[in-house]
Amino acid sequence: MTDPTTPGLLAIGAFSRASSISVRTLRDYHEMGLLVPVRVDRSSGYRYYDVGQLVDAMAIVRLRQLDVPLTAIRAILDARDPAVTERLLAEHRLAIERRLEETERILLALRQPLEVPDGLVETRRTDDMHVLTVAADVPGEAIEGWLARAHDQLASVAKAVGGGIGAPGAFYPVQLEDESTEHVEAFVQVARPFLVPPSAGVRLAAVPGTVWAVISHRAPFAGIGDSYRLLGAWVGAHTSTGGSRVAERYLDQRPGHEHTEIWWPIGPG
Repeated sequence: MTDPTTPGLLAIGAFSRASSISVRTLRDYHEMGLLVPVRVDRSSGYRYYDVGQLVDAMAIVRLRQLDVPLTAIRAILDARDPAVTERLLAEHRLAIERRLEETERILLALRQPLEVPDGLVETRRTDDMHVLTVAADVPGEAIEGWLARAHDQLASVAKAVGGGIGAPGAFYPVQLEDESTEHVEAFVQVARPFLVPPSAGVRLAAVPGTVWAVISHRAPFAGIGDSYRLLGAWVGAHTSTGGSRVAERYLDQRPGHEHTEIWWPIGPG
């Protein structure tokens, strides 16, 4: 319906039909400041929109059909500037092209068997070792940042015995319980055991000698799942898992030079 007292206004129900945006979504857009009604009735809480806002509503609908994020849509509406619109849509187009490239890569993988090239995986044996560790349940997207802070903390404590040995690393359970959150145990190896003060917030642990299957991942951390699939295929074809935790060693973390080794336990040392 229209507002009987103010020409040019549509109540939220009528505006929803005219704009092709549901009442629920209009309320959400109001809360986030994307499409704000020009009047809200104090007694009933009923929202009223100016008919001119149908232009903004049309833009929102069309942009959402293109999967443009709401943050970008808000920036476009706030700026009312063709240059801003062109820049944001160009950024979105680039994101879509990257998504299409990833889709093509996935489709190609579906058409090919998972083959592990000879020499890609090697076996290594480690003796008993002592490590300083700190553990937490970490959201997947926050693991890199958490590891950086954890390794700084561990390196500071390890200075008491001359520092860590080798590259820092992390243990993860072989069994993945949740895609969104990982139990991560960052570690640095130390030459000998020593008394760790409780105030340090870390603990000293012994890791028994182990035989590992090892693969190198020379790419950003975000794509490490590809290397896990190859390593898991090799383990399944050649041996069996010999422990409850896989390990990662971070040999180089500089952007453009990333090098991570994944260590999968296949037997006692």
